[in-house]
Amino acid sequence: MKKVVGLAAAGLLAVSAANAGNFGTAFEDITLFGGIGAGWYNDRADFSITTLAVGLTHPVSSKSPVGFTVAIADFGIPVVHLDNEVLRNPFGGGDVHDFDLYLGYFSLMLVEGVTLDAGLLWQNFGNAPVTILNPHITRPVAFVAQPVLFAGARVNFDLGGFKAYLGINDGSALGGAHGGGVTDNGYEAGIKGDLGTVKVSLDYFKNDDSSSTINATAAGDVGGILLALEINRITDIPGTTDDLTTVALKANFDLGSIKLPVRIEKASDYVDVTTLTVTPTWHPTKNSFVRADLILRSGDDKEDSHNLIAEFGYLF
Repeated sequence: MKKVVGLAAAGLLAVSAANAGNFGTAFEDITLFGGIGAGWYNDRADFSITTLAVGLTHPVSSKSPVGFTVAIADFGIPVVHLDNEVLRNPFGGGDVHDFDLYLGYFSLMLVEGVTLDAGLLWQNFGNAPVTILNPHITRPVAFVAQPVLFAGARVNFDLGGFKAYLGINDGSALGGAHGGGVTDNGYEAGIKGDLGTVKVSLDYFKNDDSSSTINATAAGDVGGILLALEINRITDIPGTTDDLTTVALKANFDLGSIKLPVRIEKASDYVDVTTLTVTPTWHPTKNSFVRADLILRSGDDKEDSHNLIAEFGYLF
């Protein structure tokens, strides 16, 4: 399996760009970003590093039409419906740490509002593989069947109130249903924007082996509470004859330095399980957090089961 699984650099920048460090060079500024997290797992009774990531980026602009993003990382991937196992990059089982280069691409502004990214690209939807970028420590059930990172090229279009993209890749997207080094090509397309006060997105990923992923989301602020609905449909999961459908309802209660994200997810077909994840989170400072996943599960062999994971993290 190729070592191209990585972190969502764009997401990490969105979280920590305000306090990122800038290096003055003979050409343009380069931004340093990253983070570290450590977690304790109740069902394993151990403590370990969940994420260690550092990267550099130079975004494209009208002043500088060429940019890049590169990052190295080591991270664990706890999934909400799995016990006693933390997948590690590159999505293998066990506890082997592997700090290496996992993301890197160049960006080129073709014309104003149209940008080409080429290299190791992260998918544009779903949860980040890096724990510290998500509101919950564990990834949802849908994560195990989504593509994560792949080699290819993507054209991004800025349409004013909407943004769209089209891409082609080598079909060997690592992570989930589309992993395993598929040699055929893969294709992707998506669009996101605002419909009134609701943010919506629709994303599509397909491999030539017939497997495909459709992700639809809608999110908005209701009385100071951020609500979101996410639906995933993954068909023809490689190696099986099954599909996977997930529906997740998410809410995030903002109490100042205290946040309370809540996620309810129902998965059917390939995996039949319902999960409830509540993650009380305290931010002692703007860039640090202390949180815990309180998890309840039912369905399959998860009747009346529960779990607890705690994590401490810092973004820079």
